[in-house]
Amino acid sequence: MSEPRPVLHCRDVHKTFGGLGPGRLKVLDGISLTVRAGEIVGVFGPNGCGKTTLIRICAGLLSPDEGRVEVDGKDPHAAEIGYVPQNYRESLFPWLTNLENIAFPLKLRGVSEQERRRRVYALLSRFGIELPLDRYPYASSGGEQQKVAFLRAVVIEPRVILADECLAALDFQSRIEVQDQLLSFLRDIGTATLFVSHDPEEAAYMSDRVVVLTDKPTEIAREVQVGLPPLRQQAMKLSADMLSARQQIVSLMVGEVKR
Repeated sequence: MSEPRPVLHCRDVHKTFGGLGPGRLKVLDGISLTVRAGEIVGVFGPNGCGKTTLIRICAGLLSPDEGRVEVDGKDPHAAEIGYVPQNYRESLFPWLTNLENIAFPLKLRGVSEQERRRRVYALLSRFGIELPLDRYPYASSGGEQQKVAFLRAVVIEPRVILADECLAALDFQSRIEVQDQLLSFLRDIGTATLFVSHDPEEAAYMSDRVVVLTDKPTEIAREVQVGLPPLRQQAMKLSADMLSARQQIVSLMVGEVKR
């Protein structure tokens, strides 16, 4: 069987903030990575190292100073991308119901209201999710808001999904439930996914491989391969392969990542 083709390319990406003045801060220093169709790649590194900056550049929300990002050979602005920001609560439109929030990308594409509703209900049925669709985000729980944000990102079945520490605000029980639902989403759709996490266990559990970043100016310290099967269960967090991947990630954090 041939290897899935590359979808997302970051090619020697550099980013500096602060212009030429004394407050100039070099954040990304030549980041290159590739994500293939159906692959989930985790991004892990010290606080403030530039993980969110990298995700925003991949989403086309920031421009690199040098290098480029391509999705299927195109600029991110011309590509189908599903983006879940770190502050997913703030990304939801408070004046729209949960159903309207999920369907918003379809509305932007000119899909009729009847078809939008059909697709949203079909998406929930596909993944066995129940949500109060007529409720507004501010009247929904954190877990419900998080699911709305993810459903909105995947409703168009994008070529790439970019998720930025989007589970960090959830309590322990909600997080492990959403981890498995999210993995089911991503495996079923077969999209290329770049997933940022500040938790080494979560990064390993959710990913096929984890890109570990150094502190600023940020480079890739190493990529850690996770030897787990694509379909996962929480019990696998106690497996030797999982513990090995987590140990490698943590060792990098306390070693060369800190430099």
